[in-house]
Formats: sequence, structure tokens, C-alpha cells
Amino acid sequence: KAYRPTAWLVEHDKRWLDAALSGAPCETAPREVTAEELLRDKHFAEKVEVQARQWIAQGGKPQRISMQKLLDCLPLNYSLLKSHPQRFPLLSEKIGLLKETSWSFSARRILWAVEEVQRLGFTLTPGNICVRASVSYYAYLKICEFTRWDVGAMAHQPINIPVELARAGIGLIWQGPHASAWREIGGRAYVATSSRPTDL
Repeated sequence: KAYRPTAWLVEHDKRWLDAALSGAPCETAPREVTAEELLRDKHFAEKVEVQARQWIAQGGKPQRISMQKLLDCLPLNYSLLKSHPQRFPLLSEKIGLLKETSWSFSARRILWAVEEVQRLGFTLTPGNICVRASVSYYAYLKICEFTRWDVGAMAHQPINIPVELARAGIGLIWQGPHASAWREIGGRAYVATSSRPTDL
């Protein structure tokens, strides 16, 4: 009578369901990963890595590389990966290396926004760059200070975003400038703790 839970069990653990319905003792020990599952795990890990590289290299407005975005390019449900991570050790590790931090994403958006501001004919100011990039002014200052990007000079020539990020030592899991006390950052509405009003 419980159609949805039964359908989920049929898809994700039919072996257990059959044993439960037959009255036979259910397995409690974890089963071994088959050779076929190991090959699938390796294939999935390679596929998400290739896809992430394509997203980084492609033109247009950057989109953040999230875990869900990576899984969307695979015939695999998140619930299966979450409930049986031992079946996908390579994929789990690869996603951990490809899931983009907000600092890395902000750096990519800044480089893209520099070209956009120039293309649209706007004045190349930090404010205009932050608006186009949807990045807070605080993040813009910290990233430019860390990378020593001369956005004025960069705006007058094509920007190879992957090359510039690699030159600055920024990868997908970059945790931000060493001097920063914040691990993650928000968008334009972000305000550093030291600048927030306090109750008297």
C-alpha cells in the first residue's frame, strides 16, 4: 500500500526487499562491491572530472560547480550515493575535489565581469565589477589583493580565465585568502562581521 517507499526500495535495495517479503533473514553485513560496480565508479569519476573541466573552459556567464550539478550529468541518484558511499569511493573523492567553493567561484565571476564591464562600455570600477559579478565588495578586495590582478590592464585584452586562476594558485576547492577569517562568503549583501552595527 505504501507505493513510494516500495518503489524506492525496488530501485535502491531490491535484494533486501525481496528477503524481507519472503520472511528470510535479512543481511546485516555489508556486501562486497562487485567488479562491475568498481568499473562504473571509475567511469562516473572520470565523467564528472571531464564535465567540470568543460564548464570551467566554456565561455559565457560562469555557473558554480556544485555537487548536485556534477551528479546531474550522471545516471545516478544522490540518495543512492549518500546511502551507499562505499560503492562509489572514486566518485565521492572526485566530487570532493571538484565541488567549487564560494571563494573560487567569486574569483571566476570577477574575471568574467571585468570583460563584461569592458564589453558593455561601462566604467571599469570595483562597484560595476561587483554588480556584474554578483560578488561582495569585501570579496572583490580580498581576492584582488591576494591575486594582485590589475583589472585595468586585464580589461584591454582577452582574459583566459582558467589560465589566470591557475597562475594565481586558485583551484576549485580554494579556501580563500590566507588572511581571511571567513571560510565561505556570500553575495553582494555580505557584510564583514567587524563592520556590522552592534547593540549598545
